[in-house]
Amino acid sequence: MMLQTDLLVAAAKTGKVINIKKGQFCAASVMRNSAEKVRATGNPNVMVCERGTMFGYSDLIVDPRNLVWMRDANCPVVADITHSLQQPVSFRRSPTLPLPLSIPLPPPLPTHTSTPNWQSVLRVVL
Repeated sequence: MMLQTDLLVAAAKTGKVINIKKGQFCAASVMRNSAEKVRATGNPNVMVCERGTMFGYSDLIVDPRNLVWMRDANCPVVADITHSLQQPVSFRRSPTLPLPLSIPLPPPLPTHTSTPNWQSVLRVVL
């Protein structure tokens, strides 16, 4: 059975540039160890790639903070946002129509001229 470490080491031994994409459920800090495994083979040609983090069951979200955190890997950091621009087919209502990117807002609350009861407002917010 080939493990991801074995795959990284085998790829690194080619001497080519290795682009390691962060897994959807991985923290940005994991990329430092992955880059070190490539460099340990003597290949300094490694870069790490942010492609998004799983959010809920149907979306990959690109968190720009990961681009900063992934700098700890001491190599170039790139972003592949193509994954976060897609949605799984099973979550679409129609195979030809994309899901709406916004939801309708509820109607505005009525305005009151009397002094609001701040205690009840704070209870709702908390």
